[in-house]
Amino acid sequence: KKGVDILLDAFQEVNRPDLHLVYVGAGPMEPQLRAASVDRTHFCGFVNQQQMPAAYQMMDVLALPSRGPGETWGLAVNEAMACGKPAIVSDRVGCGADLINPATGWTCTADNVESLCCVLASLPCREDLRRLSSGIRLHIAKWSFEWQLRGWTAAIESLSLSSRCLCARCIGQRARLRDSAQRGQLPARRDVL
Repeated sequence: KKGVDILLDAFQEVNRPDLHLVYVGAGPMEPQLRAASVDRTHFCGFVNQQQMPAAYQMMDVLALPSRGPGETWGLAVNEAMACGKPAIVSDRVGCGADLINPATGWTCTADNVESLCCVLASLPCREDLRRLSSGIRLHIAKWSFEWQLRGWTAAIESLSLSSRCLCARCIGQRARLRDSAQRGQLPARRDVL
């Protein structure tokens, strides 16, 4: 699902001496990956969630070339970006459309070694990658709970302004929704309808 085998194939094909491939986590493909790995390929094994910030700081780029289906978002991308790291994602990673742009990372075609090779071959040097860090942190900051809450509030206010019904029941319901959103309580689905 995560495309870790494709990542190893692309890494080996590109063969850039300045790149290292580090696998963080354990899974059923680990023995196969270890058997096929080459120099500059490293395996950290399982890393506790509390230790993940240190793992993100160790890397220069996160790679998530998932095949799908099932990679509905790719939360690891958010986490890496919060640490100022750019990401390589496949076009099947849900967050790609929202989070990845030329200043935050790269997109490759899912299940396509050549596409991933092109991205790996074109990665900037380590110093240039580090220069992206502050912009990436600013970009991902927009995906905080507060940012989402402002979006909900704006949507509710937009609905309130465009609504034609001016009966007391509808006006009251819109006011309750707006107040809930401002208090940080997202409305239940039935309240939105």
